[in-house]
Amino acid sequence: MCNGINHESFNSICPDDMPEYMKILIPDLYKQYDEHVKKAKDYEKEAIKKAMSIEWVIENNSTILGKDLLPILTSVPGIGNVTALVWIAEIVTPVRFKLVKQISAYCGCDPSLKVSAGKLTSHVKRKGNEVLHGMLLKAASALIQRRSEPIGKWTYSIYKRHAKGGWKKACFY
Repeated sequence: MCNGINHESFNSICPDDMPEYMKILIPDLYKQYDEHVKKAKDYEKEAIKKAMSIEWVIENNSTILGKDLLPILTSVPGIGNVTALVWIAEIVTPVRFKLVKQISAYCGCDPSLKVSAGKLTSHVKRKGNEVLHGMLLKAASALIQRRSEPIGKWTYSIYKRHAKGGWKKACFY
């Protein structure tokens, strides 16, 4: 069952003018899709289980169990299990960074400002961890759409204030 379509009943809703090979191919593709979704969910469960079983080093060389860390990370609006797992996998331990700015740079979330004669001429996104940056960008994008939450209202107001590039500005502020 994919998106409410029963594979067996696909032929009954299929357009008459669709070639016969397509009528056979499409249900098979739906079946493959369903199998991949199931595998992805299984992998996610395994990764969560593994992350929860590890002791993670935090400030002053103290540790926190993964079963305590994951709920803390997912308590951030817009951050789900997958984004939290990517954060854990890519950052590993925040102790390796001396300053918050270094973590921001590692995530690719610190725009470099070019200033000439006292005027801002451009914003340039610095290089960083592309995987982590992409996940954080998706989380920020999801926040803009949550206008029922205070942080969603704030990001949406940034988006609406800027006619050009408002979505990008709201995600990177």
